[in-house]
Amino acid sequence: MEKEIVKKYIYAFLTGCLAKFCFWKYYAIFFMPCVMFYVLLHLLKNSNVKTSFIIGYFFGIGYFLSSISWLYLSFQYYDMITTGILSTILLSLYLAIYPAISCIFYKNKLIFSLAWTVCEILRGVLFSGFPWNLIGYTFMDTPYLPQIAYIITAYGLSFFVVLIAVVNIRWKITLTTTLLLFGIYREHFAPDNTQLQNCKIVIVQPSIPQIDKMNASLAYANLKYHLDLSDFESKDDKTTLIIWPEAAFQLQTSIVEYISKNIKNNNIHLIAGVDIHENNKMFNSIVVIGKNGIEARYDKKHLVPFGEFSPQFLSKIGIKNIASELNYTSGNNIRLINIDGLPTITPIICYESVFPKCITEGKSSIIINITNDAWFDSKYSDEMVQHLRIVRCRAIEENQPVIRCANSGISCIINSRGRVIKSLPPHTIGILNHTF
Repeated sequence: MEKEIVKKYIYAFLTGCLAKFCFWKYYAIFFMPCVMFYVLLHLLKNSNVKTSFIIGYFFGIGYFLSSISWLYLSFQYYDMITTGILSTILLSLYLAIYPAISCIFYKNKLIFSLAWTVCEILRGVLFSGFPWNLIGYTFMDTPYLPQIAYIITAYGLSFFVVLIAVVNIRWKITLTTTLLLFGIYREHFAPDNTQLQNCKIVIVQPSIPQIDKMNASLAYANLKYHLDLSDFESKDDKTTLIIWPEAAFQLQTSIVEYISKNIKNNNIHLIAGVDIHENNKMFNSIVVIGKNGIEARYDKKHLVPFGEFSPQFLSKIGIKNIASELNYTSGNNIRLINIDGLPTITPIICYESVFPKCITEGKSSIIINITNDAWFDSKYSDEMVQHLRIVRCRAIEENQPVIRCANSGISCIINSRGRVIKSLPPHTIGILNHTF
């Protein structure tokens, strides 16, 4: 009997590892949750509360270890690979608690689906939140199915993914058909509320390796990469937004003055990610620079735990963040850029994009997402594509186009239906032009 239970735990872990294919960089296999949850419920059959929790816990370990294994890559730049691997394992052990709780309610399929959804919401809120790879994102590469997120967000999408996975074939067909019909209506017949007109977007993707971005002696060369790819002398009569990625340079008065002097047209504005050192504090920010200098600024609010800050109770025992010796400070200004003559912009910096329906703080015309995913560069890493799927879902939820500028990719234009209409290949140097 004991051997049978241990086998179940092992099978649960291996079943959770199928999540790798739910969030695969090549394609999110939309039917994989059906396979995954079918096996999970079979393993849970006739289990008591304790056993079902443990089975769910091993399932959760496999789920997260297989789908966020790329996290350790960011530690390589500090020669801390072993620490990175251990940190990824520890995070997976924590995150596995949420699927484990939902598995307690496996006997009723509807309640199980609701429990999974509630646990995903808790995962996105507690301890600053980590709502990465919600099961709903499995539908993001499938036509029409993700459009329901416009009404019920990514969390609601997760509910339907789990419910479709666990119900009988008749209900699978009924629910999937309903989602398809709504998706067809929204993509082809619902009005498109995109308010951008006569606006030109220029995305700069410099593809600077992370090791070079961290080298202070290369700061000028890195800035020059951005400058060489940017045309500040365009005579186009359209409003032109030139967008640089996260942490393009450290903000200095001399750099701002140089850029402003080179902007020859009042219609041209640079939107750049910058590090700001101010009053013994450090901010991860976006600034808008025009002909007359800085026109607007937004400081990142939702910081990355252990990457940009360490919780105080952990700092006291010597556990610090890896991305900087200093803690970044969370911003308190409204997440909205409103400048005369420009579309109203919701700025989101990197990790802020992963939180469903929490990014807009006012009525805007466009979302601009800047990021630097070079931390996780590897030909085996799924991070870039996973992050892009998440941002595409934000476009659906907010019913707004998203302009995404990433240092090493994937930079793209996403319409309000979450479809990528233009993109630059990852790990390439280039610019992407688009006119609304």
